[in-house]
Amino acid sequence: MIRYLRMLGMEIPLFLYMLGSYLNYPVFQNLIYEKECLLKYQQNVTFCRDVGAYYNDKDIQFAANHFYFISSLTLLCPSLVTTLLACGYAVTFLIILGLQLIALLYLLVLAKETEFEPVRPDEHTSLISTTGKQLVTVIREFYRVLTKSRPFRLILALNLLAFGVEMLIFSGLSDIQYSYLRYKLQWGDKKYGWFSGLSYGITTAAVLFLYPVLRMKWMSDGMLATLGLFFKMISLFMFAFVQNEAMAYSIAGVVMFNRFVSTGFRAFISSLIDMQEQGKIFSVISLLEGITTLVATSIYNNLYPKTLTFFPGLLYLISAALLLVPLSIVSTSDFVVRSRRPEVSEGILNSRNDVIDEVSDSN
Repeated sequence: MIRYLRMLGMEIPLFLYMLGSYLNYPVFQNLIYEKECLLKYQQNVTFCRDVGAYYNDKDIQFAANHFYFISSLTLLCPSLVTTLLACGYAVTFLIILGLQLIALLYLLVLAKETEFEPVRPDEHTSLISTTGKQLVTVIREFYRVLTKSRPFRLILALNLLAFGVEMLIFSGLSDIQYSYLRYKLQWGDKKYGWFSGLSYGITTAAVLFLYPVLRMKWMSDGMLATLGLFFKMISLFMFAFVQNEAMAYSIAGVVMFNRFVSTGFRAFISSLIDMQEQGKIFSVISLLEGITTLVATSIYNNLYPKTLTFFPGLLYLISAALLLVPLSIVSTSDFVVRSRRPEVSEGILNSRNDVIDEVSDSN
């Protein structure tokens, strides 16, 4: 345990930042619903604070999802500025702000910055031109990583595609999940907060403790990603037909393998890349994540309100079916790679977790 704690550095501000971000999701979405209700029902505050009074109002559902779609686009574009439209959630947003300020202070005081010589643009070169050239350079590096002649190049490309499909589904369902459970179960931000907190707690515990054990003893990263995708499909099918709180909380046990998907994909993809290219491939994944998030929020927030009149769980079923694509790709890829393991150097192919290995070696 002490060995792990000594390794903590940038993880601390990242944890604080992510904690503030996740606190924001249910509160912000509940705020959107209240504001849309107030607009529709002539500022009737008492009525709009009762979730059960208008949980199945399709007009408010449509308006709230449209607002969330616009806000997501805004937050994804740094050039745009958002304003907070409420004062009733001051305490929660102050907590979020406080956590992110602590993370910022940690970075300023304790983080060690690498010294480098900045590239100075030519006096006659505009900022837009310089930025454009740097962007082209980055895209060119990404292209070289993806097109470089290497073992399993096709498998690398297919798994990036598969991971992109999974990230698109994850981002899209994250956008509509609060709206869906509010519509189906009359949940407000508190009940949804308890549910999501339990789900995140279970998935975090699984990826911290169960994943390393399975990885060291019995299964590869590709197999663990496949396992996660299989149980994620089951959980989405259960979400599509959820009828009461008991059914919803039973899903929390099934989603414990959800984070195996992202962890397994990242580890498996990195195992196909040379050590000196690890940073580049994770930059590619980050770029892919940004693109899929933008596409997902456009698709899911606009399609979901249209399903309320006939089957609100339709997108969950479609998403479960689409997960067959990444499941097929990663399972087949893992089999091919493991069957040809002797042909590739162990350092590239059989990815190792240095933290896990150090702890296991010490034991």
